[in-house]
Amino acid sequence: MAYEIPILDQTAISASTLLQQYRVVRVSAAGTGAPAVVHTTAASTAGNVRVFGVTQSAPTASTSSTGKTCSVRTVGVTKVEASSAAIAVGTWLRATSGAVGTTTRLGGTVRTTTDFKSKIGLAMTSAAAGTGRRLISMDLRL
Repeated sequence: MAYEIPILDQTAISASTLLQQYRVVRVSAAGTGAPAVVHTTAASTAGNVRVFGVTQSAPTASTSSTGKTCSVRTVGVTKVEASSAAIAVGTWLRATSGAVGTTTRLGGTVRTTTDFKSKIGLAMTSAAAGTGRRLISMDLRL
């Protein structure tokens, strides 16, 4: 079962209409008093992807709104949505690539990596391969 140990959550502004809870985000642009975030859609192996953290809440008002605040975990252990691949405890994780959607396990989710430069965290719980929504615990290592 996924668990969390919050150390630092930061307020961010939604710059996307698809922002979902427990998915990886990057800074899109400067917001008004807070960074504007979107889900990652490229693998963290790509040199231009700078992961900011993992959304802890959907934007206030509704998930279809931009410019609303949300909470993003940047330090600590967080729940995060796994890609469709299996994940074992103790493996390094990176952001996946692909379009964000409520029925896909691509943009904003995590998968295992052997490329130490692309890692964003360490798996603290495991998940079998599957296509449904699966949450695991990840120790953020940004």
